[in-house]
Amino acid sequence: MTSSYRIAQELFKDRLRRQFPETLELLDDIHAADMIVVSGSYEHIEQVLDSSDTPYTLVQPEMIDKAKLRPDQVVFINCPGNLNKKGLRKLESFVRAGGFLFTTDWALRHVIETAFPGFLAFNDRPTLDEVVRIEILDREDTILQSVLDEQDDPQ
Repeated sequence: MTSSYRIAQELFKDRLRRQFPETLELLDDIHAADMIVVSGSYEHIEQVLDSSDTPYTLVQPEMIDKAKLRPDQVVFINCPGNLNKKGLRKLESFVRAGGFLFTTDWALRHVIETAFPGFLAFNDRPTLDEVVRIEILDREDTILQSVLDEQDDPQ
């Protein structure tokens, strides 16, 4: 996987260099305090960040309630996203203040549904290894534009 991550990182940065050079400059200015990664059991976004030499701060799920979160940070929560209630309240405030929250699969139920009731909900129909299509509501979002082409169909 490490070589796959490195190749993906090179392709990503090449694309940014061509299409979004200002975004690449922002990425080059990232500090470890700008990106918080909450460790998990199933996904490990920190491996992707390591392979791209992107600095971050790794915290355990039970410690997110003590983290100093700012609206200009990004918080990644690896699956399963088992956070305590205080941590969930802190994340809800963080997002409402403008912070960017990125989660993976089971965190939909454990984080998003719990911290932001009414926005997303688990339908109580677990999947096995099926591929699930993602509906994009705003293709003009600058973060999405940096990773998706108009014809892309993320799943």
